Amino acid sequence: MQLHKTSDLSPFAPAKMLYNPNFKGINIVQIPRKAFKHPENYKECSKLFGKILDRASREKLRGKLGSIIAVFMPKASKTVSVLESPSYAHAKTAMRKTGNNYSIAWLRQNTGLPVKDSMDNNYHSFYVLTKEHKAGYMDIFKQGLKNLMHFATEGVLKYPENKKMSSLYAQTKFGVEADKAFDKLVAETQVKDFKLQNLDEIKNIVKDLDI
Repeated sequence: MQLHKTSDLSPFAPAKMLYNPNFKGINIVQIPRKAFKHPENYKECSKLFGKILDRASREKLRGKLGSIIAVFMPKASKTVSVLESPSYAHAKTAMRKTGNNYSIAWLRQNTGLPVKDSMDNNYHSFYVLTKEHKAGYMDIFKQGLKNLMHFATEGVLKYPENKKMSSLYAQTKFGVEADKAFDKLVAETQVKDFKLQNLDEIKNIVKDLDI
């Protein structure tokens, strides 16, 4: 497992200084794409990662408090995970759904939307958020849902004779707008990067999760 502290100037640019791992703040967990059965299915990969992370975080709970939480909130998740940036993840999922199997560069050129690239083409990179950062992301997601109809209208006006492109535009615009708020959320605290070799290693780092 490779651990490094990210630069203050960019949440994606690694610095050389090593640190002791813990899950306080915001974290990026990177896992090789080949570790997933269907690496191009971003929705499936997100669900699998979230399921494994949630199970591992529940196993961390011990004693009377852990028992109480398990009884009264059996499905309560202590974390929220986000695959890549919102714009990239929403764009890839929307392209798969609409059958537009092109590149992100193609999507930017044809929609005019500033969709972000993947952090690393060899890895799936997941943001892991806890506590107030988890709550902040949920607020971003809820606000996006409120604006989804507006984005859909924009898509129809832009592509009046192409339902697939109008739908693709709306979903991508959802992610692009979420990027703006998400970037501010990420900028508020230190971002740490955990580079794993497979999904099984998640249980080895969750022991320091600040839940």
